[in-house]
Amino acid sequence: MCGDGSGRHGGLASTSLPEVLRGWWGPHRILSALLATTVLALFTPLVAIAAPTGTDNFTWQRDELFKELEAVFVAAREQPLEQVRAELGGLITSAEPLLAAVVRSGPNPPLDPLSQLEPLLFQGAALAASHPQLLATLQPWVERCREVVLTAAMRWPVDDPGVHAAIYRVVYGGRTALEEALIQNGTAALPPLWLAPPVTSETPSMVVEGVEVHSGDLLLSRGDAPTSALIARGVPFPGNFSHVAMLHVDPATHVGTVIESLIETGGTLTPVETFLAGRKLRVMVLRPRPGLPAVAADPLMPHRVASAMLERVKGHHPGYDFGHWWQDDTRMFCSEVPYHAYRSGGVELWRWRQTLSSPGLVRWMRDMGVENFTMLLPSDLEYDPQLVTVAEWRNPAGLWQDRIDNAVLDALLEQAEAGARLDFSPWLLPAGWATKGLTVWQKHPAIPHGLTVDAALRVRALKSAVYPRLFAAVEEDAVAFRRDHGYQAPYWSLLEIARVAVRRLGPDLKPHLVLPPRR
Repeated sequence: MCGDGSGRHGGLASTSLPEVLRGWWGPHRILSALLATTVLALFTPLVAIAAPTGTDNFTWQRDELFKELEAVFVAAREQPLEQVRAELGGLITSAEPLLAAVVRSGPNPPLDPLSQLEPLLFQGAALAASHPQLLATLQPWVERCREVVLTAAMRWPVDDPGVHAAIYRVVYGGRTALEEALIQNGTAALPPLWLAPPVTSETPSMVVEGVEVHSGDLLLSRGDAPTSALIARGVPFPGNFSHVAMLHVDPATHVGTVIESLIETGGTLTPVETFLAGRKLRVMVLRPRPGLPAVAADPLMPHRVASAMLERVKGHHPGYDFGHWWQDDTRMFCSEVPYHAYRSGGVELWRWRQTLSSPGLVRWMRDMGVENFTMLLPSDLEYDPQLVTVAEWRNPAGLWQDRIDNAVLDALLEQAEAGARLDFSPWLLPAGWATKGLTVWQKHPAIPHGLTVDAALRVRALKSAVYPRLFAAVEEDAVAFRRDHGYQAPYWSLLEIARVAVRRLGPDLKPHLVLPPRR
């Protein structure tokens, strides 16, 4: 389940405006999983998209807290900087005993301290969002909380649903709150590169875009197409990333090669500079934790497994696994590259595996050719305590559009749960069949091997017809919100704007989007 997407922006530093998506397929990855739950709003209540009883969709259950946060933010904007700085400092101080309890924890996770830490992160972000000078205090604190929790989680049963949810609340919740605070202060407040404290590794290395990367590192990324947003968010535990790849660094030449599996090509080798120059909103570098038993026993293991995977892709070019049968490595989607590589070295990534079960989500995914709904999701690696964050590149101008993507797609899948379908005009089928027939013998056909004409047409409908019109409508209303309120629309407001846009434009989006009858 992976996609790096393309659509609006160039590389990580790009600030270009949205452009209309063209073509049967688009130049990058397509969705293989779709949205199942709503995203976090820093200043307003959090809710999850309705799911049938018995699903494992995550819900925050912090409605009362989030109702207060917008008021905290608005009031703090009117208070003197030093007064708010003191409030933030006191809040950070009050979190120290909680972090100490996490550090002292053994195999039993300290669930009470973790649950108390979560609202402090949100409150801190609401305060810091009010004055850009406080962001330099907020970011290292949030990142410290993240690393303290993930380090301690090495001792915890992370495959336990309750433990996984507790980690997710702090790690993902803290990240999202931080980014909301940064966005409220404009792109200048968001540094394009964030570097973590150095993480030791004995594998071959190189420096790229200001970061020392090592052979065996993992590259999580988020493309800027709507399909990338669907992949990142369309899961019970929404994440930030839609694609994962593995880095190999040649020990003699120090040339970096990214090993990945793409929908268009299957197993692919890409120069690391080319990978980073692609259309991405963010790229996070992860590295196996030095204390892992397999790394401690063989510090060069990450390089060895990357080398083996590189030779395999170079020699056999495994095709793309549209069905997402991750147990079978004869064909691979993106997550299978690091999964099978590290498994051969004694490291089992994705100990926690999400299962998608919401009826609307499953129906849309089946329409796209997916068969296995227990998945290795790229975004889950961010919460894997076996990995440690090295750095993150972010496209400052793109993250605002990223939030609109999420809101549009959240609103669409709410309709999917009520019975909405992506569709296409039957008059397009003959041209689709002809295109597939005429290019089926090509190495990179217009409609990729393993993808049906129907599925390609549905994705084309989303990317070329449905999404651009909804994005433009939500963007216009978000500008009006900022003009009326004096600050960016928080996520919940964006979602409500998107819901209204879907209802208003829905009749005009036929046959590409067929909404259920209104009740």
